[in-house]
Amino acid sequence: MFFAKDFIETAEGLIFAVVEQGLEGGKALCFLRYVLTPSGWKKVATEQANNLLQQQHPDYLHYSPVLDAHLHAVAVDRIVKHHQPKHRLQQLMQATRHDAVERDLFRLCELFGQHGLDLAQTGVTGSILVGVQNQDSDIDLVCYGRDAFHQCRAITRKLIEQGHLQALNDQDWQQSYERRSCDLSFDDYVWHERRKCNKAVINGRKFDLNFIDHRASSEAVVYQKCGAITLRCRVIDDAHGFDYPAEFKIDHQQINAIVSFTATYTGQAIKGEMVEVSGVLEQSERGVKRIVVGSSREAHGEYIKVISCGRMGRAIAKPIALAFDNDGFRLSPLPILRADFSAVIFDMDGLVLDTESTYIIAWQQAASAMGYDFSDDFCLSLSGRHYKDVELKLIEYCGAEFNLKTFNRLSGDFWREHVDIHGVKIKHGFIGLLELLIRQKIPYCLATNSPAANALECLELAGVEEVFSIVVTRDHVQHGKPEPDIFLKAAELLQVDISRCLVIEDSHAGIVAASRAGAVSVFIPSIAQVDPLTVELCDLMISDLEQLTNVIRA
Repeated sequence: MFFAKDFIETAEGLIFAVVEQGLEGGKALCFLRYVLTPSGWKKVATEQANNLLQQQHPDYLHYSPVLDAHLHAVAVDRIVKHHQPKHRLQQLMQATRHDAVERDLFRLCELFGQHGLDLAQTGVTGSILVGVQNQDSDIDLVCYGRDAFHQCRAITRKLIEQGHLQALNDQDWQQSYERRSCDLSFDDYVWHERRKCNKAVINGRKFDLNFIDHRASSEAVVYQKCGAITLRCRVIDDAHGFDYPAEFKIDHQQINAIVSFTATYTGQAIKGEMVEVSGVLEQSERGVKRIVVGSSREAHGEYIKVISCGRMGRAIAKPIALAFDNDGFRLSPLPILRADFSAVIFDMDGLVLDTESTYIIAWQQAASAMGYDFSDDFCLSLSGRHYKDVELKLIEYCGAEFNLKTFNRLSGDFWREHVDIHGVKIKHGFIGLLELLIRQKIPYCLATNSPAANALECLELAGVEEVFSIVVTRDHVQHGKPEPDIFLKAAELLQVDISRCLVIEDSHAGIVAASRAGAVSVFIPSIAQVDPLTVELCDLMISDLEQLTNVIRA
């Protein structure tokens, strides 16, 4: 029997990674991963693999009518060696000599075994499976059976808490993100991955946990592609979210499920969460529809992204109706929010302080000095983003040769020149709202994605450095917005449960962070174009802080 994560080897010196359980027409469905060269085994990327097979072994190229996809396939009689993860791990655990990678694997398995995991239900895949690992290789563990996999995740979480394993650091996540080439921002990718608890570090070496359902596969259902689709929907069943392919049942009248053949989106969503999915709509002969993410090996433009973390258990005082007129967004009627929060958390840039326009001026001046032209729309797209995300967008926009260090230095210099002349203004309605909070004895604080030095400088330039007794910045937490860390830290310092905090934000990243934290959120658009997803996520959308003062007073 062939399972995903097995490797198969042919007489021509080719090693393929199996991607589907069982056989199709007497062939194992797979993708070419390694090629034997005079200097040893060489790993090949998808395009290289396809080109090599097209030129030298076209009989291994395959179209699967079941999957409605082009991939590779090897007939059973062409296989000279079947590499099986379970067998390989047993060999390594019984061996008396190990290289550095194998020693880390051995220690990892010891830790899992000491915490009750049945190692007979595990295996090792990837480069270690076929013995081509090097000093920098990661460890890819395979768990056979749903119970074993989720037990392994729980043990990983516990071992990190105990200090026997380490969570991935920023550099690890950056490398992982670059390898994936997924259609999520860096921050979104990391937020989704961190909560899965299927990655960690042992002795400086990363490892992944993979799940294989080793039970007999059900009868194959043939699907036909119907075209590209992007949809927002709620997940109602995530029981098979870590399977291959991953499956998420959704609450939709015509479409039954989201199915992902891309490892990045395995375990991506939890029951009750709202997601945005972009993929290919498929339909079976019986009319059952599903959205497939990973319809091709690269899956460009296909993704699953959580946009709301299941707020069904949180009560808002009354439904909020939004009306739109020529003056902007306004409420009709005004909702009563006072009973729903006990503290207020302010964002800074674009919300308390009118700084975003000053940043855009500085960015454009720095770009011009370097020979680039930054449009207003491009600058607006950077608003509210974490600095790593900004740097990735700058490289994508300008090219790999763009000098980030020079840009950061010049933009900082131009910004200070501008604010020395023009100062930093306070946003309309802030002082009135602040006075109301003080009168009603509602605690408040500032929570910003800016570094501490920048935040304090901006507050001083605006003359409000004494207003906030609590200021939480990007320097105080491990991860910035859109992850929830900043708001969770702010709630901790306020000594108020995050569900009782009213977060006021002007950016999409901030509203996403507030939603993920579990706070009540108010969205006040600043200068960036309003994203419909932001409107969907927030609890309240209004035009300015003065209007929020009226809402709270009502």
